[in-house]
Amino acid sequence: MRPLMPALAAVVATILLGGCGGPRDAAFTDVRATVTARTGSQVHWNQGTDEDRAAEQAVAALLAKPLTPESAVQVALLTSPRLQALYEDLGVAQADLVKAGMLRNPVFEGQVNFFAAGPAIELSLIQDFIDLLYLPTRKRIASAALDGIKSRVAGTVIGFAGDVRRAAYQVQASEQLREMRQMILTGAEAADDLSTRIHAAGNNTVLAHDRDRAMYEQAKLDLAEAEAEVLDAHERLTVMLGVWGTATGWTMAPRLAQLPGTEAPLDDLEKRAITCSLDLLAAQQDIILATRQYGLVSPYVPAVTLGADLERDAGGAWGLGPKGTVEIPVFNHGQGISMEAQSRLQRAWSLYAATALEVRSGVRMARNRVVAARSRAEYLRAVMIPLRQRIVGELQLHYNAMLIGAFELLQGKADEIGAGRDYLMALRDYWIARSELDQILSGRLARFDSMAPGAMSGAAPTVSEGH
Repeated sequence: MRPLMPALAAVVATILLGGCGGPRDAAFTDVRATVTARTGSQVHWNQGTDEDRAAEQAVAALLAKPLTPESAVQVALLTSPRLQALYEDLGVAQADLVKAGMLRNPVFEGQVNFFAAGPAIELSLIQDFIDLLYLPTRKRIASAALDGIKSRVAGTVIGFAGDVRRAAYQVQASEQLREMRQMILTGAEAADDLSTRIHAAGNNTVLAHDRDRAMYEQAKLDLAEAEAEVLDAHERLTVMLGVWGTATGWTMAPRLAQLPGTEAPLDDLEKRAITCSLDLLAAQQDIILATRQYGLVSPYVPAVTLGADLERDAGGAWGLGPKGTVEIPVFNHGQGISMEAQSRLQRAWSLYAATALEVRSGVRMARNRVVAARSRAEYLRAVMIPLRQRIVGELQLHYNAMLIGAFELLQGKADEIGAGRDYLMALRDYWIARSELDQILSGRLARFDSMAPGAMSGAAPTVSEGH
């Protein structure tokens, strides 16, 4: 995607050249690179640094102008509190990796026994020996868990961007529909006024007059409904943008883009979707994680500790020697832990297969929606709208010749506007379907619920700290 504006590009450069160098930010750097490469938009993690102000300036610059679907996505990616909360999952997983690379603290024991000859003192220091042996394995497990979190977070951000874009299309469509409803109301009001004057002169029936009045009253109801939908669509997008106060007064570019002259290639969609799927990548990393966890607990190894013991007897003589403990697996041979790890591994494989099926089906469904919406929009634009326009032209001639009444003429005009409304809805459906397809090809499976705010969970399987 091309840059939204030079000012934004400059601010983004400040963000990229600034912070995010600490250990806590290492995973976010990878997520940011993935999202930017696949969407063309920037993300930012607020952590109380100077870069936060740069992001705020970028948002203010975007909100100062009418939003487009693309700029709305950029605002949301920089400000959404839900995304900020999601990034903390990266911090948690990064912390787990740090913890996995640390040995357990040694245990110090002290004991004093009192005898007639004097007190006897025993001091010992022991360390979990098996913990030391498993240190590299634990680090690999935590690393696999972190990789899974990064894929999930990146996928969730891309899915959220798609939700925002579709919400922006909905705002544009609702505002255009309100304009059409206003046009219909204006015509119905004129028809009602004319019908009232004609009826007062005794030149039309009560039925004709009531019919004109019913059209006028229905037009008022339809406009009120359209205005309510504009407010609802605005609020849904406001929540996604993560803005409040005076910033909620943002405006939207008033028109949906027309159909592109040519359609993007729709060949090899399944292969492309499978290749770039972050959902599948996360599922693969779950398999790696489950495999490493299974290897950690099978075969079962009893706990072993090693240390040193310092003892002074009642006579005052000191003795120093090694000390150790070995767990005796009489009752617990690790059967439950091993069975659990095996089930986690089998579940990971099954979920991978299910995800692959969903990605393949999802991209086919999105392609079908794009084709159907485009076909409907083209038919309405090429056939129905010109036909309705010709009908209105003929009705105008008949009305001028006093062959029909004003009601028939205005009804024909309402039908013409209705065809325009149908085209608008088809155009909206096309862009929503196109957004769903692009989202899948960016790596995130669309759920085909256009107005849903998105699942904002980046949770990954728990990393066991034990063995």
